[in-house]
Amino acid sequence: MDEGLSYDLADQKAIQAAIKVSQRLGPSTCVLLVGSRAAGFEDNWSDLNLWLLGDRQDLSEEEREQYGAMGWLRLPLGDTAAHASFHAIEDVTTRLNAWDDEQLWVFLNSHILYGPYERVAEIKRRFAAYPRSVLERKLRWFYGRYIHSLDGLNVAARGMTEASVLVIGHVIESLCKLCCLAEGKPYPYPKWAVEAARRTQLGGTIYPMVQAAVAGMAELLAPPKDTPYEQLTPIRELRATREPVASGLQALGWANTWIEEPTEAVEDYFRRRVP
Repeated sequence: MDEGLSYDLADQKAIQAAIKVSQRLGPSTCVLLVGSRAAGFEDNWSDLNLWLLGDRQDLSEEEREQYGAMGWLRLPLGDTAAHASFHAIEDVTTRLNAWDDEQLWVFLNSHILYGPYERVAEIKRRFAAYPRSVLERKLRWFYGRYIHSLDGLNVAARGMTEASVLVIGHVIESLCKLCCLAEGKPYPYPKWAVEAARRTQLGGTIYPMVQAAVAGMAELLAPPKDTPYEQLTPIRELRATREPVASGLQALGWANTWIEEPTEAVEDYFRRRVP
């Protein structure tokens, strides 16, 4: 069991139940701790999230049918409150080969609790760093989305409150993912995107602006009298991120021309889906 983490009695009961299931499946099955606790993002709401990573042929016929329908298999652990699911190693590696960021974040932050350690460790080594071309493609796409969304904040001038909130969400999401990718790190699923970004070098600079933007959202519902839309707190604070984002990317070694001249990045955003 991982020495760097602590488990209460309920956790230990759930882990032992998961190990029993893995032993039924066979010696190639690993038990992994995944999610917020594995990544060091634990809070009072965090529960125990376990993956059983193994070979699909080790499942029963009924289990294989359920797995085929869902792409994963929920595994009951008696009366414990933990979540456990089976994932076929070939399917996980397929998503990792596609450099699926959320899958990378889950897998690379996982902790091996039981089973053949080297099998998981070898996959982690293989996907520990993005190829530079893949990373730049992702970074450029999200930079283009960020720049385009900054321009889209002008919907606030029309009093379109719901549309303004939607575009603000696009700006903040793009910023979070840029912060992670700029340091060569995969971004997590949405629940933890802000926290992951806040812990980066670039995120430490722009997070106070994002905080201020969110704190001022009420101004979109009831704009202060005679205040131009550009001076509404969410609009002002998010547009103020433009210079520190550009200089922060350059400080991290990204000297690409599309940072100062973002037309290429915006066109890239329009041309294709998330890379």
